[in-house]
Amino acid sequence: MCGRFTLYTDLKVLAERFVFDSSDLQNQGGFNPTYNIAPTQQVLVVTKEPNTHDNKIEIMKWGFPISWKRTRKDSQFLINARSETVSKKSSFRDSFNNRRCLILADGFYEWKNTSAGKRPVHVRLNEAKPFAFAGIWEPANDNSESHDPKLMSFCTILTAPANIFMSPIHNRMPVILKQQNEQKWIGLDPTTIEELGEIISPISSKYMESWDVSQFVNSPRNNGPLCIEEELRLL
Repeated sequence: MCGRFTLYTDLKVLAERFVFDSSDLQNQGGFNPTYNIAPTQQVLVVTKEPNTHDNKIEIMKWGFPISWKRTRKDSQFLINARSETVSKKSSFRDSFNNRRCLILADGFYEWKNTSAGKRPVHVRLNEAKPFAFAGIWEPANDNSESHDPKLMSFCTILTAPANIFMSPIHNRMPVILKQQNEQKWIGLDPTTIEELGEIISPISSKYMESWDVSQFVNSPRNNGPLCIEEELRLL
């Protein structure tokens, strides 16, 4: 699964890498770098403009509410969708077919079992560059009488069986898209299920690196570079 991740890369670098206009974020309240993104928090998402097919940057909330009829305060959230079943599950099928997106990140956390209990690990690409999770999204649905136009859309991250690198840490991992597949994933042109399946297959182990971090990251209230600082343990 994927339950926490980071996005602290400079916005100018992200805009150049993912080809979007960062000024579009000004009307959305802006986005601050973060070292500890937790479910229901704000994330940066790239989709396609329906008319121009240009990349569009948007701030969304991480997690699909399980029930659209519940109030947001009472809702539980689906933060991950299994790549093996996302095209079939009623909760995700329409989004998978019509609303695929890039969820921007530069690292993520996983907790592995050790003799001292579960310990956090920070994982990133070994070039230390930003990347995109394969995501799907749902538009905001205001069930109150206010119909607030500023309500955020929701997104969720696809996961896949762990590759060789991740398997000692956890049996699943988020789907990290290869750069050449990112536009195919969010493209508005029809794509076969078979091709999409290939696009969201686990990334090769050779691109990944990790290190142990402290339990400081366990609390979503904690943020800052200390979250990704390597924890040195005495033997």
